[in-house]
Amino acid sequence: MNMRSAITPMGKKWEYLHSFWMLWLLFPFGFSSFISFFYIGVRVRKLKWIIAGFIYLLLVVQFFIIDEHYPQEHYIFDLSVFLVLIGWIAAWVNAVLSRRTYLQLLAAKTKAEVLGSYEMEDTTTVGSFSNPYPSTDSTEMAVQAEDDSQIPPSNKVNMNIAMKEEIETIPSVEDILAEQIVEIRRRRGPFRDFAHFFELMDKKLILAEARPYMIFSNEETEEETKQTTESNKYSTGRNHSI
Repeated sequence: MNMRSAITPMGKKWEYLHSFWMLWLLFPFGFSSFISFFYIGVRVRKLKWIIAGFIYLLLVVQFFIIDEHYPQEHYIFDLSVFLVLIGWIAAWVNAVLSRRTYLQLLAAKTKAEVLGSYEMEDTTTVGSFSNPYPSTDSTEMAVQAEDDSQIPPSNKVNMNIAMKEEIETIPSVEDILAEQIVEIRRRRGPFRDFAHFFELMDKKLILAEARPYMIFSNEETEEETKQTTESNKYSTGRNHSI
């Protein structure tokens, strides 16, 4: 099982947590291997893995049927055991080869659900997995759909001037990611907007969650402050009138 390097932008920890389905393969003689393939097939809607699950299930069922009708000394019983062992080995090989595609599809699905634009492509081979992240236009649409009006401007961080320590105060942004943001800003220049920032960065799931706490220009800060002030005046006026 090749787990040395990250397969998705989610990172190795996320990938480990979403690889526990392979533990069903550890059950002796692979009697529970079919559960692994039912799980990943249903999770990302891949028919070929569900079919594989049925095949491994049939191998288990035939063993119990043969065991019920033939003695262990019979060659039919030996053949049945041989089929189960071959199925167990095949399930392991299939699982190791399928893990990369499964994690990539699951990452694409998770990312799209966070951004509100779920559109997962049906990928049949590992090499055919396409870039799951949206173009600038689709990212801008996702950004515009987010509601961050309830977060006051004083709690937001200007990503074009903030130091590493200030960026770390954004929820879900840790020191390593904050350092990466500062380094990319130093090399590439100021971020035009969130869509531009989103395209340049890794860990896109975390950044999508942190979006309401980010701003990218002084004008944006002034505009939000003005809107907040006007909103407060409106609310105060309504209270007095009541």
